[in-house]
Amino acid sequence: MKDPISKREKTHALILRVAARQFADKGYAATSMETLAKACKLTKGALYDHFNGKADVYLKSISSYLSASLKEIDEKSRCRPDDSAERRVFVYIEQMLKALNEDRVMRRLLLRLLIEADADSAAPVVKNVLAASFNRFRELLQQYRPEINARDYTYSFFCNAILGEDLRKWADILTPETSSLDTSETLIAHFRNSLNASSHHAK
Repeated sequence: MKDPISKREKTHALILRVAARQFADKGYAATSMETLAKACKLTKGALYDHFNGKADVYLKSISSYLSASLKEIDEKSRCRPDDSAERRVFVYIEQMLKALNEDRVMRRLLLRLLIEADADSAAPVVKNVLAASFNRFRELLQQYRPEINARDYTYSFFCNAILGEDLRKWADILTPETSSLDTSETLIAHFRNSLNASSHHAK
């Protein structure tokens, strides 16, 4: 039987959840300890009782949120042992895109990490949180298409997936005839065609 969660643990978890949403909405620079305390309905002193400062809250809150989100994607994308390598790749892609479309906080945190965070603040999150998902997808690609550079395709997929909805605003203006297309379906089709083209070139 699990021990009951203490009030301190509940408060700590609350701060992590609220802070992740604040950083997703406003970014690191525009989020202060004062605004975090107000959003959590706590005093600044209470925040400092749990964390060493804004950088500490930032690192731990986005790591916690992204770890949980990516773990859920990983679990939902697990296939049967007899499933093909192709199915394993595209089930993962579908689950990742679904999560990014449905979970605005997750996508905005990844986007801000990609374009706003400096190397020092991003490195721990990339190494300790994102690397496992990145490497799993790269391994799935290597099993499906051993002749391609799986690392480059993995970079391409993750960047396109994270930036997808923002790039869609441009796409609707530049190519209005495609505005009715679903972004996820378009990206999946593009990725599939790209992989198939690479396979043909390799032969």
